[in-house]
Amino acid sequence: MIAIDAQLSPQELLRQGVPEHPLLRPEVVQAVVAAAQSLFDGSLSDLEQDLSRRRQGRPYLFAAELAGVTSAEESAQVVASLIAYEQARGVSLSQVLQEDSR
Repeated sequence: MIAIDAQLSPQELLRQGVPEHPLLRPEVVQAVVAAAQSLFDGSLSDLEQDLSRRRQGRPYLFAAELAGVTSAEESAQVVASLIAYEQARGVSLSQVLQEDSR
């Protein structure tokens, strides 16, 4: 898991990503949050479980390839990092993304 500074606002995370971590570029963060929003009613935890099923060879929903994310393990790392951030901040990135798109 990649630690994301909880001082970073959700809007900054979605717009700028975490520049020092190539896996957390803004387009990757936005794509993961949008996938969770579309497939799992915004739940990154449900997306994380889906990725786990994919790695286990079980049926899964999220099959999108993310630019610069080369494996299911890296996808899981991104999702775990975003979950930890949400928990530390007490926010839903899916809800912030939805509010920003209005």
